[in-house]
Amino acid sequence: MFAILLPTLLLAFSACTPLPRPFQPDKSAPPAAAGLAAPPSPETLAIAPVAGLLPETADQAAELLAAELRRYNLAAAAGPGNAGSLYLEGRLTRQGLLWLSSRADGTIQATETQILPPTRVRALAQGDPAMVETAMIEAARRLLPELSVAEASGLPGHPGARLVILPLDPAPEIAARHLRSAIRVALSGAALPLVEPGEEGPDDLKLQGSVRLGPDQSGIRRVEVIWELFDLEGRSLGRVSQGNLVESARLDEQWPETAPVIGQSAVEGIVDLLNRTGGAS
Repeated sequence: MFAILLPTLLLAFSACTPLPRPFQPDKSAPPAAAGLAAPPSPETLAIAPVAGLLPETADQAAELLAAELRRYNLAAAAGPGNAGSLYLEGRLTRQGLLWLSSRADGTIQATETQILPPTRVRALAQGDPAMVETAMIEAARRLLPELSVAEASGLPGHPGARLVILPLDPAPEIAARHLRSAIRVALSGAALPLVEPGEEGPDDLKLQGSVRLGPDQSGIRRVEVIWELFDLEGRSLGRVSQGNLVESARLDEQWPETAPVIGQSAVEGIVDLLNRTGGAS
């Protein structure tokens, strides 16, 4: 069984400084073979000001959404775009945010409804900065699978196989929810073909995450995130491990912001693991 350890990085939480990028892969490690995951699309996604918001908030929301999508390697920018652009329009409604993506010729690519509680809709309409930022972060995660234009190129080393993302176990409930969503978005962005549990075929593989929490030592504890690859018979093919030291008191509240970073950082190790285990399943 292969085991890939991604190096640790001390994560120091602070309300006054940007969140560090934890769980990063070792840049000195040999890279996976070229072409194993499709590169980001050269097309640019042009994001219009979000209709229904205050004028100054509408532009800010477009900028925030573009910045969040760029974190997932999607070429996005607030503005009018060009002839080769994809276009994304959003509108605040009584139910939440309605999103529509289209091509330059007007062909609709996808629509998505982001349902929000009435209190959050009112806060967005009033231009609450924190609520606008939170809504755009959530929107990016919902929209990314629809906006990714790269075609899934198959699993590295496993022609014809797809990947089933199982629920994390064991893991704290809040960590399991955010990490599973994050790894799905990250792997979709890398053009790896995914399939829902229960719909897998005989050649598909399964990926299961787990979270291990070390003992509290003076308010600090070690958190380890493990991604383990299985064949359909349940045989372990290998694992990718990510670790960090975190502040115990703020661990739960940091998962929504940290999970996308963990997911994105795990992709390189998972692709490498798939490549190394080719022919083993």
